[in-house]
Amino acid sequence: MFELKRVCGRVVIVLAVAAMGGSAAGAQASVAPPVRAMRAAKLLYARTLPARLLAHVPSTASVPLSPGTDLVLFTDPMRMQVHGLTYRMSMFADTTVDQFGSVPELSVGFDRTSRGVGGRINGLQEHVYGFASTDMVMTADQGLTGLHIDTRRTFRPTRVTMNLVPSDVRSASCRLFYGGTGTQSVAEGTLDTTAFRIHTGTWPYFGTVTTAPQTAIAIADPGCISGGVGGSAAFGRTVSRYHEPCQGRESIASGSPFGSTSWQAEVGYRGARAYLGAQTESSTTTNLVGHFAVALQSAAGMPRPEHSAHGAVAKIGTSGNPMFGGSATFVSHRRPSVSKVRVCSVGRNLRRFVATRYRGTLSPDDGAPLTALFDTGGFALERGSASLVIRSYLR
Repeated sequence: MFELKRVCGRVVIVLAVAAMGGSAAGAQASVAPPVRAMRAAKLLYARTLPARLLAHVPSTASVPLSPGTDLVLFTDPMRMQVHGLTYRMSMFADTTVDQFGSVPELSVGFDRTSRGVGGRINGLQEHVYGFASTDMVMTADQGLTGLHIDTRRTFRPTRVTMNLVPSDVRSASCRLFYGGTGTQSVAEGTLDTTAFRIHTGTWPYFGTVTTAPQTAIAIADPGCISGGVGGSAAFGRTVSRYHEPCQGRESIASGSPFGSTSWQAEVGYRGARAYLGAQTESSTTTNLVGHFAVALQSAAGMPRPEHSAHGAVAKIGTSGNPMFGGSATFVSHRRPSVSKVRVCSVGRNLRRFVATRYRGTLSPDDGAPLTALFDTGGFALERGSASLVIRSYLR
């Protein structure tokens, strides 16, 4: 089995956490644009030649990547219309070069957002389809020339065969985690695709997708801890004093965030807003299908729990939530555990709090069970163990 990788929407959880982003765009080119264009044209031309002539064409490849190098490619999001809804499609592929036990992986994901009053994003859902096999090929040379991906026939009818044609490559020396030096490279360019067919197995979203992404960024990292393309600053500097960000007033969690299914509900730090999140996935040795949703709503749908030294009851409603419907109830008949006074941060300010934790059961309500409204089909909560945490912030 392999781990679910979120490949779409670097806006993931802009609702609950800060959005992440990044691009190699705007970087200084390592060679002049005309030279880059000529090299790209030469590479494309060489691929059209028969084998007996190809052998006489000077190779554009250089030295293979060193063993243990992490090779990653992720495509720029591409908008697409699916049954009247605007989705973004992205692809992510990675492998570790010549490392025992490492399996090349490829994931294609689709994400869309919803917007509330004022046009602000108030919900997100994402669907990921992953493939992994030792028969899949993902290779590149130093400087990320000749980056090639081929799933072969392992995942039929799914098939992806493509090459990255770099338009901008940056390489820099770096210090390695295990000692010595290496070369880190970042490249961006266009994708020369000869086959792209993703069989998702879910209908009406998304069926079989044949529209290939056009541009991508690739990274080859031999294990740098300082230097490299990002600069000379060392990664992982010791933080002398760290305080975790303050979490919500109350939160309910069921399942495991690292397991196949999980649910989370939380009332915000100030008690005005709340959010719901759910994910589910199924996987085999070579295939994975995962679905994820998170959305904001008024805290009125999650009133303060009733609790005592002998148990607690908490309600989860979904009024006004764009990605969820129904309701659920948390019940505990156990004595809670109470933490010592802890410290968390809100911006640059520190707050002290005490956490009271109850262990119990989260159950869907009769008639209208709590349901994640995935476009691929509703996913209803099933009764299971859960925890309720009530945080009392001290003055």
